[in-house]
Amino acid sequence: QELEKAYYGKYPFGNCFQEGVQQLNTWIQTRDIKKLFTNLIEEQEHSKELFDTTKAMEDFIRRALDEYRNIMAFVREQNDNVKMLAPEDIEKVKKINDFLSKEDPRKDFRHIKKAYDEVQQALKAKLKELRDQTLEVYEKIFAELEVEAKKKKVDGASYADKSYTLKNIKNIDSLSALKNKYLEAQHFKSQELEKIIASQTTSTGVVREAKTYYMNGKASTIENEEELNAYLEQVREEMLALLKQNKTIILK
Repeated sequence: QELEKAYYGKYPFGNCFQEGVQQLNTWIQTRDIKKLFTNLIEEQEHSKELFDTTKAMEDFIRRALDEYRNIMAFVREQNDNVKMLAPEDIEKVKKINDFLSKEDPRKDFRHIKKAYDEVQQALKAKLKELRDQTLEVYEKIFAELEVEAKKKKVDGASYADKSYTLKNIKNIDSLSALKNKYLEAQHFKSQELEKIIASQTTSTGVVREAKTYYMNGKASTIENEEELNAYLEQVREEMLALLKQNKTIILK
């Protein structure tokens, strides 16, 4: 009963404890002694199997419950991250999920623990790979921002702090969050360029506004010199129009 109370409804392997309690209650409530002994004889094989299972499951809980719970927590907490792993690692995650739904996890536990360790390592490797890529992109962005700030004679404090930004990226431990950070890089660059341009306005007194100019969407393909000249002429005209409006162009 204590095992049923502690594990039934919380873990699939808790079902055997409820079944054991039900079996014992059935015997206890059988007042006819002859019928009781008849039932005991007829149910001997099934009952032996049932109570052997409950004893074995109790032993499993003593030995492996902490690790079992760690695997459960890992799958729950890393649900979004594991979707970004390689197909073979995703397959291991599926096996782990199947294992966590089994009423008897004893036989597969050793194999699942190995798969769990391998998925953890794959996540760490993927996290490092994506973090390095993201840091590289932002390093290049800050190099460009520094050039622009010097060119426009703007103080470095006018845009995002490099050390703070890179430190935050290094502290991200979620693949999905890192991916979002990586995808936001160009938007971040445009925002910081706008800050530099706005600071230039206040420091020099020259009215200057930023205007993002999208290079894509002007043409899908260019097949000859005539089309190239037409494309460049269109870009030139549109950019000149912005410059005449006293805009500083941010290319995107």
